Amino acid sequence: MLLGADRRSAAEFSFWLAMPTMFGAFVYDLYKSRGQMSMDHATIIAVMPPLLFPMSHAVLETDDELGFITSDRPCVIYNPDMYKWPPMYRNPGLGLEKTEVTLPLSPRQLLLISHRHDLRGYRPVPAVLVDEINRRTRFYCEQVFVSWTDKKRPVWFDPGQKPADAWENRQT
Repeated sequence: MLLGADRRSAAEFSFWLAMPTMFGAFVYDLYKSRGQMSMDHATIIAVMPPLLFPMSHAVLETDDELGFITSDRPCVIYNPDMYKWPPMYRNPGLGLEKTEVTLPLSPRQLLLISHRHDLRGYRPVPAVLVDEINRRTRFYCEQVFVSWTDKKRPVWFDPGQKPADAWENRQT
């Protein structure tokens, strides 16, 4: 901002400037933890980046008073078609077209990674979508979720109705 950039451009520049630093910290932490790593960890590290990088990245923004919540498992991988699959196949797999990853960045911003190439950049979202994302975040948490205002909405706790075309309803 000292050089005349607007607040949004300065924030975006500092975010992208921090990326190599975060990557370096990740590599250093990985190096320090190498004795505790298993083949499962190595597989995840080898498989995840090639799947995530070609996907679209968008930052969803809200002015909703409660904003986005976070939890002890803030990164949610979700596919809206999972309810149609047999329970043993309900893994949202990053390679599947409708799978999306959400990660709260702040109460006002959330990173969305998806295969929808029309979703890029910064996108304002309505409160109803913020509530749906918060519901997913709340259901995905292990034990704790955090709202920056200490308030909550009942919709975050609503498991919803099982759709008529759910896999369980098709079994006779």
